[in-house]
Amino acid sequence: MNTSTSPISAFSQTAPYNKPNEFKEEGVDHININAQSKTTIGKVFDPEYIKVIQYPHLGKFSSVLSLWYWCRCPDKDDSVRRMVRGRLKAYAEQRKLYKNHVPNFKALIAQATWLKVKKYPFVLNEIKRLGDIQLLSYYTVKSSNVRITTKYAEFIIQIGEEIIKAVKEDREPDFDFLVDNPKVADLDYTKGILMTIVKNTEEVHA
Repeated sequence: MNTSTSPISAFSQTAPYNKPNEFKEEGVDHININAQSKTTIGKVFDPEYIKVIQYPHLGKFSSVLSLWYWCRCPDKDDSVRRMVRGRLKAYAEQRKLYKNHVPNFKALIAQATWLKVKKYPFVLNEIKRLGDIQLLSYYTVKSSNVRITTKYAEFIIQIGEEIIKAVKEDREPDFDFLVDNPKVADLDYTKGILMTIVKNTEEVHA
């Protein structure tokens, strides 16, 4: 009999975040990285959380999610910098921004999340006091309380785990494991974006 594990079953066995309904109360055996989170850490880690960040070389954004969609705009529409929540999501859906590739996108969002988190000393203190707890990312259907994993769960949990580990070890997080194009990973993971902007500017003034 073949006892080898199929790719699908292996994936499900190693991804507890895909089974959020198996967990108990949030704060007891898990933290939910989501705007609906019952914990401060879960809310602050979520990309949608409204907190102005100043990203090196790119400037100000009203939230990590604002940066998320701005860098995916082919025309780098600066109105996106100020958009949040429903308006931002509607704009992104209308322009299908989720389809646009950005080099080192995950590392960029990770660094932006860290810039946000470290602005809150009380959150850093909460992280230091954390025991061994699972990170999840889900939203809850109000009519049934069924939990549904977010589309970005895998990498946003990776970001959260690295930040928590770094804070406990009293060091800066290292997000290089999220880099997909090392050739444009410098300048705080922005080089790929900046090259596109500069190229477009040079074309305009040529």
